Amino acid sequence: MNGLRQHPFLVAGLLVAGGAVLVEGAVMAGSHLAARSARRRLDRAGREWRSLNAIVPTPTPENTARIEAELARRRGVLAGLVAQRAARAAADAAGRLDPDPVPALRSEAFFAIAAFVEKMRAGAERSGVRLKPDERFGFSAYAHEAPEAALLAGVHRERVTVQRLLAALFEARPSELLSVQREHPSRPAGPPAGTPPARSGLGRGAGADGSDYFELDPRAAGQFPGGGRTTAFRLSFTGRTAVLRSLLNTLAAAEPPLIVRSVEVVPAETTSAGSAPKPRGAVPLAGSRLSCFTVVVVAIDCGPLRAAGS
Repeated sequence: MNGLRQHPFLVAGLLVAGGAVLVEGAVMAGSHLAARSARRRLDRAGREWRSLNAIVPTPTPENTARIEAELARRRGVLAGLVAQRAARAAADAAGRLDPDPVPALRSEAFFAIAAFVEKMRAGAERSGVRLKPDERFGFSAYAHEAPEAALLAGVHRERVTVQRLLAALFEARPSELLSVQREHPSRPAGPPAGTPPARSGLGRGAGADGSDYFELDPRAAGQFPGGGRTTAFRLSFTGRTAVLRSLLNTLAAAEPPLIVRSVEVVPAETTSAGSAPKPRGAVPLAGSRLSCFTVVVVAIDCGPLRAAGS
């Protein structure tokens, strides 16, 4: 202790040197930590670079050609998917996609017609279209029994067409559906030669008893290329002119084709629900008044339908 007191400058120098050593150590420790952090960042950047380098091909002529070929292939796949979707949407809108084949048994036909009636009732309810309580959409003859075995394919074809017509009509949102009638099956394919023109209007009904069938005026049947079988249908409904216009526009673009053969208009107050309208003179197709429209549509048979199990 006495020695330290005798050499105060030496003690001060030792203290200064010790402090310098401590400061230098702290600086070195901080530098080491910073170096370790920088090293970790460098390693992470190196891994990311290697990962990106593995994903992104080098822009060589070979890689460019492969990328262009893959791009062209994927564009072709996309175009095919878009075309398939558009074709399916168009076919579905036209009512061509019937999920059920031609029933092979009478019992199958009976349940198919019952399901069709329920589906059409639900569609009318969604569109706010009024129906008769016992509406069967032209198939009341099969409310309690199935079609005969020989009529299974024909009735199925007619049911598919009526579904297309009703889908277009419900989309137009009429006020009320008065009746759906099918052409009486006794008419031969195409108008017979020398048939005199009927005195009544085109598609005049067989009666006002709500029958499924109506007698088609031969003048409304027409002749079509190939001489194929045609079947006529008659829709009677109430609504405004915009409803009729919407329906006709939809039918004009239908595929397979649906040919509108006649349109009759009477004031709605002159008709009663469930009866065919009876025109009493020309009624203009303009204005906002509620009218009763009767549209006769002819469908062309485009070939045999697929049978169940085929």
